[in-house]
Amino acid sequence: MFLIRVIVLMLLSISLTACGMFNNKNEYAYLNAKSSRPLQMPEGLHAPQGSQPMFVPGVHVDTIDLTNDLVEPPQIVKSVDLSELDAGHSKPQAQAESRPPETAEPASVALQSTQTKTPEGTSMLLVDGNFDTVWPVVGPALQELGFTIDDSSRGNQMYTISKELITVNIDDKPVHPGDEKPPVILEYQIHMKEVDEKTRITVHNKDGVLEGSGLTDHLLLQIREILANPGQKSQDKS
Repeated sequence: MFLIRVIVLMLLSISLTACGMFNNKNEYAYLNAKSSRPLQMPEGLHAPQGSQPMFVPGVHVDTIDLTNDLVEPPQIVKSVDLSELDAGHSKPQAQAESRPPETAEPASVALQSTQTKTPEGTSMLLVDGNFDTVWPVVGPALQELGFTIDDSSRGNQMYTISKELITVNIDDKPVHPGDEKPPVILEYQIHMKEVDEKTRITVHNKDGVLEGSGLTDHLLLQIREILANPGQKSQDKS
């Protein structure tokens, strides 16, 4: 038995020696590594201190009662001047709120005019105002007179209007179904032209021919009254 133990011990010694001989020496190369030079910081910079807490400028931590259980972890809140928040919107809005309300401009301006004759002998209206002043007020005046503006062309300086007139049977005979008179449709073109800082208004028929009837003379008179007294007819209705 003693001889067997000696032989086993000798075999183990030989095996360990062989493992040491064939082991890769590169696996322990780090043992021979040398330390590099310490980090050189540029002038004006300081190396961070890893052993101390980092300091964040302009930031504070709210006071927390550590005796109570925290539902949420403490939050780091940056100090901000609330008056500077949304400077691009809050300040103009505040200025707008403090600004006194602007005075509302009148809906239209009173325009005086003269009803005279064209070279052809028909009636026309000569308004004291250039075209840009007269054009936007003539349309509402026509609507106030009960006309429908079917078309308007600022480039052609013209309104196309129409109005339906209900005819009344003045005969003594009773009106039977089918005997009613059809309504009369008035169709006109209102032409405007600037002449010497004034605006000339003429009435033409639906084909563009200058009209010279009593109805058109009365229409020009009504337009003249509305332009001289804007809004008066609407107030009378109310």
